[in-house]
Amino acid sequence: MSKTLVVQVTADGLLEIPIEIRSQLQPGDEYYLWQEDDMIVLKKIQKPKGLSELWKKLDEVGADSEQPSMGEITTMVKEVRHRLSNNENFT
Repeated sequence: MSKTLVVQVTADGLLEIPIEIRSQLQPGDEYYLWQEDDMIVLKKIQKPKGLSELWKKLDEVGADSEQPSMGEITTMVKEVRHRLSNNENFT
């Protein structure tokens, strides 16, 4: 939709969404909301439609270059366990 609609803020600080837009909303839909200068922007959150869709999205994002290796994680866990067994601080 590329139609411009005018809405007015009520005395209670509410905006009524026109029926043309409201009819396209579904219960449970979620939106990001942010303000840019004098604009308020709503963007629908696109949720994966299933596990296969989630894996597809993860493939698109790619690997995390800062993800520690299994060896690094093992070393960290051993260090934490050692400190806990010796009642050491983590600060």
